[in-house]
Amino acid sequence: MGRRQRLHLTDVFSEIAAELIILAPDHSELAAEYLEGWWLNRISQHLMGLEDKGIPVQHVILKAHEIGKSLSEGALPIDDPNELKVKKYSDDDESRLFVRQMRAIQLTDGMVRNATSDFYRAYAQRSRWSRENLILEDELSGYDSKLEDSWRRRFESELLMENAASSMEKVMLGRRVFLWATQESTPLRNVVEKWITAGSYHGLADQKKVRWHPEFGDPVEPSQEQEDE
Repeated sequence: MGRRQRLHLTDVFSEIAAELIILAPDHSELAAEYLEGWWLNRISQHLMGLEDKGIPVQHVILKAHEIGKSLSEGALPIDDPNELKVKKYSDDDESRLFVRQMRAIQLTDGMVRNATSDFYRAYAQRSRWSRENLILEDELSGYDSKLEDSWRRRFESELLMENAASSMEKVMLGRRVFLWATQESTPLRNVVEKWITAGSYHGLADQKKVRWHPEFGDPVEPSQEQEDE
């Protein structure tokens, strides 16, 4: 009996994957991984006392169907952003270009921390799609090109309509472009989450492919101290 139980526990993942074939014929093992991750997260919440109620079997079934639907042909599965194990903001991030860009338009510390979270979560999600062969690199680069084109049109229209002469006017122009970009939901197949779009924009800002402050990237870049004067 003990040996049979040990074999059952060892093979439980394969058994779950086999059950999920009907929901995700081409990605049953991946569906099992997502379901396992969701289950372990729920268990950890119970162990930490964050949830008092049990986990009804109906919830497991509904989650399995949700995962199966997300793995249907052409669809991309999306993780709960709060469950992605990503690096949190630290002082080391202040040297990164995308953070320096935000400092140039004098965003609050809270906004910088939230944006940093979007940056790392979007990177983690995109990396997972690539690692699991759910998306090709040229599709991701095409998505980034679409974002860059949208930014350029918005940025140039702001420059045209707003004669930003003073330091503060330039900061305000950059803030408007930043807020527009980070509140967009540019679709990537079925994915429309704002944190994917915002995080991808921060990735472009980190490569200097987009900018918020109109003078960022010039030989003498605006600094927080200069703008405060």
